[in-house]
Amino acid sequence: MKTWTTGLARAGIAVLGAGGLAALSACAPTTGTIGVPVAAVQPHSIAMSVSDIDAITRWYEAALGFSVLNRNDNAGGGARTAVLTRDGFRLELVELDGSRTAAQWIPNLRNPAMVRGFGQFGFEVQNVDEVAERVRTAGGRIVSEPRDNLEGTRVMILADPDGNSIKIVSRIAPRPVS
Repeated sequence: MKTWTTGLARAGIAVLGAGGLAALSACAPTTGTIGVPVAAVQPHSIAMSVSDIDAITRWYEAALGFSVLNRNDNAGGGARTAVLTRDGFRLELVELDGSRTAAQWIPNLRNPAMVRGFGQFGFEVQNVDEVAERVRTAGGRIVSEPRDNLEGTRVMILADPDGNSIKIVSRIAPRPVS
């Protein structure tokens, strides 16, 4: 059973897998705002700097079912990389000598969203609660416990060991509005 599904075209909150462009590519190519045709857009990867590539790789494998596509542990130049994959999506991890978190660069930073750039990425799954259990077992931190919302989704927010925010979403029947 496929546990990860596509979703960027559905509500703009989840990362698309390789087979998940039906809704998006059905309209491609499309016309951009200046009247020029725009080719189909398919997400390929997200890259992020991490503190410990070995620990983060193990966490994404255990908590979210990613597998290692390739690694470069060549410390020459002060960088190590790993490309993880899940259902055609790539998560590129980069460990750079001397890298710091936003909070380390900006004293008293209370909200990482105040720093421009990467804020959160998301995945649509079959069952948010099953993923929550995997995350807990892998030592992950649930930032916002699974909850239903009016849009017909069940949502939770978690943080990987470096504190990166990840939204996990599954489709449920919409709640009636009273």
